Amino acid sequence: MKTVQAQTVARLDSTKSVAEFAKCASEALSAPIQTNDGLTFIYLKNAAGIGVTRWDFLHTTSGSQAELRTDDPDRTGIEAVRGCA
Repeated sequence: MKTVQAQTVARLDSTKSVAEFAKCASEALSAPIQTNDGLTFIYLKNAAGIGVTRWDFLHTTSGSQAELRTDDPDRTGIEAVRGCA
């Protein structure tokens, strides 16, 4: 699987916990939540199955934050994730 190396292009804050925010985003994007070494993230893949967008969900003092990294500005799901914030 290709790792999305793009820079962070958006950050969305939420008062929800990482688990709640990521679960809502996962359902809205129809993409599974993944975890690795304590990180929570969602990959969106293109038609070839290559990860082109990654949402990272981070803990903050007031809840959580979703950070968007993408190589494909047409496949971000930003409105779906914003609706979960």
